[in-house]
Amino acid sequence: MNATDHGCPILFSADSITMKRLFTAVLAAGCLFGTASADVTFNAVGEQVTIDFQGFTGAGFGQSATDTQGQPLGDGTMNTSDWSVLTFLDPGLSEFGVNFDEDMISPAPNEFAQGSSSGSTAQSGVYSFATGKSNTNDAALGFRPEDDSVFDEGDFTLRLANNTGSSLSSFAVTFSVFDFNDKNMSTQLDFSFANLDDDPAFTANTALTHITDSDAATVPDWDETVLSTVINFGTPIADGEQFFLRWQGQTAVDDANADPLGDIVAIDNISITAVPEPSSLLALGAVSALAARRYRRRKNG
Repeated sequence: MNATDHGCPILFSADSITMKRLFTAVLAAGCLFGTASADVTFNAVGEQVTIDFQGFTGAGFGQSATDTQGQPLGDGTMNTSDWSVLTFLDPGLSEFGVNFDEDMISPAPNEFAQGSSSGSTAQSGVYSFATGKSNTNDAALGFRPEDDSVFDEGDFTLRLANNTGSSLSSFAVTFSVFDFNDKNMSTQLDFSFANLDDDPAFTANTALTHITDSDAATVPDWDETVLSTVINFGTPIADGEQFFLRWQGQTAVDDANADPLGDIVAIDNISITAVPEPSSLLALGAVSALAARRYRRRKNG
C-alpha cells in the first residue's frame, strides 16, 4: 500500500489541563512553531489527539481536504487524508484497499462499507460498531475477518505529522479494543508504527497484540481491553515529517474445522500524546530554575 508524501495528517489538540500546562511550559522554554505544510498539523510538543469515531456510520472511506482531526467526515465516511485501509493482501499477488488521499471506487465494494451494527454480522468487512462500555457515542472502527479473504490480512493505518519546529522520538499511545466472540475462529489484532508508509518499515509492538478466544462464547457480548504503550522511533521524526500508526487484523487459527468468519474486533478511544525530548525537559527545568532565582532575588532585594 503506497501513500503520497503529502496530504492532511491529523491535528493534536490539548484537551486536558495537564496537557495545557505542559503546552504552556514548552512555549516558555522557547518551543518554535513550524510552517504548516498541510491543512492539519501537529503544532506543539505535549499536545494530545483523541479519536472516538463519532459520526462514523460504516459508509466507507472518502477523500476531503476538510480538517477532521482523524474523525469521520460529515457523510459518515472516514477521511483518507488521515486514514488508509487495506482489506486483503496476498504477498506478491494482489492487494485491495483505499490509499491515502483517494476515494473508494464507485459503487463502493461492500467490504469497505458494511454500515453499522451492534453485534453479530453475517458478512466480513469494515463496520461501525456500537459496543456499549466506554463507546458512549455508539461508533467504533471495526471489522469482521474472513479466513484467507477479507481482512486476513487487512489494516487501518493512521497518518500524522510533526510540525513543532523540533524533532520528536516518543509518543504515548492508548486505545480500546472491543471484541465480540461469536465464532469458533480467533481474530488477532496487531499494532505497529513507522516513519514511512512501507510494510518493511513498520515496527511491531507485540505487547499490544490482542487475540480473541478460539471458542465462541455461549452468550456473546462485547469485551473491552484498554492498551497503552510509549513508542520510540530510532530515527527521530524531524519537523515537517510524517509518521504512521497501524492496526492490522487477521484470522488467528489455521483449522479446517473452524468457522470461516472470525470474531469481530473494533478500535476506539485512541489517544496519542507527543512526549518531550529529554533535552526539552532539561531546558524546561533550566527555565523554571532561573525564574525561581529571579523571584527570590526580587523578594529579598
